Amino acid sequence: MSFTSPNLTWAGNLAVGATATITFSVTVSNPDTGNKILSSTVTSTTTGSNCAAGSGAAACTTTVNVAVLAIATTPSAATTTPGAVVRFTTTLTNTGQTPYTGISVAFTGADVANNATSNGDQTASSGNLSVGATGAVWTGDIPEGGTVTITGSLTV
Repeated sequence: MSFTSPNLTWAGNLAVGATATITFSVTVSNPDTGNKILSSTVTSTTTGSNCAAGSGAAACTTTVNVAVLAIATTPSAATTTPGAVVRFTTTLTNTGQTPYTGISVAFTGADVANNATSNGDQTASSGNLSVGATGAVWTGDIPEGGTVTITGSLTV
């Protein structure tokens, strides 16, 4: 077996009824700057192969869709004063090629808890939001291309 990017090649003899198993793994770039799809095609020039180049046979191609979660938090103000209210908006966006199911996203704010009090108005556009003394945890699903918006405010 040999590997010359991007091709993995196996050559050898295979007796009647025998099987050759080739296993490989890849690591998805983080962040994935590609098309969020891992695809692999097997081809053989051997007479009688069902995976001839260009055959398009489903058994000869695999596809793995990559999930990508983009998280952005924006405060209503960059600076503030004691007694002021600061509103936070966080968006969780699935920019990948597969849905997220049953995920959790934790928000911690030890410095926030030392300097502000929650106004108890935290909401999420979907899923479940649990708010504690030093942060919150959102759990839920985000479909491919979907967005969840989480909002809330604190008094300094």
